[in-house]
Amino acid sequence: MQCCEDMGYEPGVLRFVLALGATISMDGTALYYPAAVIWLAAQAGMVLSSGRVFMLTIISVLASMGASPTPGLINTLLLIWSAVFPGVPIPGAIAYLAAVDWPVDRCVTTTTLIGASLVLLILDHLAGGPP
Repeated sequence: MQCCEDMGYEPGVLRFVLALGATISMDGTALYYPAAVIWLAAQAGMVLSSGRVFMLTIISVLASMGASPTPGLINTLLLIWSAVFPGVPIPGAIAYLAAVDWPVDRCVTTTTLIGASLVLLILDHLAGGPP
C-alpha cells in the first residue's frame, strides 16, 4: 500500500481496491489450483471430462476467494482433489508439488498482486487520478 501511495494514487480508491483484493481477489490461487489438479490427474493417467473441468473451475474460484492469504497451497489442493475426484486416492506426484510449494506460492502471490494493482490503476484512472 505504501508503494502505491508513494506513486500518487487516490487514497480512497487505493484502500478500497487493495483491501478488497487482499480478501477475495486471489487471481494467482484461482489459476494455480486447476493447473495443479489437472497436472496431478495427468500424472495418475486420468482424463478429465468437461463436467469435471467445469466443477474444478467453480471449486477453484470459490476456494481461492475463501482462502486466507497465508502460505501453503497443499492443504486446499488436497480438498479440491477430493471434491473433484471423490474416492480416488491422491497420486504420489503430490510430493513434487509439496517440494516446490514455497517458490510456487511466491509466484502465485505475485500474480495476485499484479492483478490487484491493475484494477487499482484502472479505477484510479476512472476516478481522475494520475494517468
